[in-house]
Amino acid sequence: MTCFDLSTLPFREIDNVDVPSTVLALGNFDGVHLGHRALLLECVRKAEELGAIPGVWLFREPPTDFLRNPPTPHLSTFMDKLTIFRENGIKRAFVADFKAVGSLSPEQFARELLIENCRCRHAICGFNYSFGYKGAGDPALLRSLFNGAVSEIPPVKIGGLPVSSTRIRALLSDGNVAEASALLGREYSFRAPVLHGKALGRTLTFPTINQDFPPLAVIPKSGIYAVTVQLPDDPAVYYGVANVGNRPTVEVSSHTNCETYILDFDGDLYGKTVEIGFAKRLRDERKMSGIEELRTAIGADAEAARAFFKRRNKI
Repeated sequence: MTCFDLSTLPFREIDNVDVPSTVLALGNFDGVHLGHRALLLECVRKAEELGAIPGVWLFREPPTDFLRNPPTPHLSTFMDKLTIFRENGIKRAFVADFKAVGSLSPEQFARELLIENCRCRHAICGFNYSFGYKGAGDPALLRSLFNGAVSEIPPVKIGGLPVSSTRIRALLSDGNVAEASALLGREYSFRAPVLHGKALGRTLTFPTINQDFPPLAVIPKSGIYAVTVQLPDDPAVYYGVANVGNRPTVEVSSHTNCETYILDFDGDLYGKTVEIGFAKRLRDERKMSGIEELRTAIGADAEAARAFFKRRNKI
């Protein structure tokens, strides 16, 4: 098991023996959505009350990577999670490999990992949390193993339904990025290097950047999106229009990628890592009759994205 000190940038690995008593939020935290944020908020509050360090306990790779075929797509990377933990006041992250500890009984998990190794005085979990071999442990068992020192957080509901990673994945698969972002508490985004493409966009006067989605990342429904763009070492937020799909007008491919035209930007981004945030789905992807129709469509989509962000930023 690895312990990360989240109070430093970059995050620093530290020895467990250097960690004082902790209050730990427990979970997989895929997406670190508003439901997860409720656990983090209570963790920070309880840690302050007890004079302990607020931390999280999670697996480096979600158990579904090993237990399901194919694995469940991810809403966030491991480093995304650590970054959001830090932004929400968490000071330590205890990280384990599922293959190393997945066979522990619930009793062993609580005693050896949480209490002995992490010096956990109080645990925070969701209403549906499970732990130990085959997920046999539940919040009631955890409470008994911790002599009552457990806070069970009820579901956070939006639109009458619990916020969950499963619900967010379904929304993204339907192209409903706006509602998915509302449940996440931020735009759904991915970060990837810019690849060399066919440079067709430059001949259309709309130079684009091409990116592949990270392995196992959730890919939103194919279509045209208004997006935010974060460039490396640049604090400014740019806006753009992105095509998620296989570009049926210019090539026949089963490979889904993301091609983005960045508004009001001119620069070389090849090889650089750029973050794309999905703000609104504008329309379906469709095959155009030719290059001129494609040029006209990109121009119209760019203006639609510009108009959307102008309206949004006035609110």
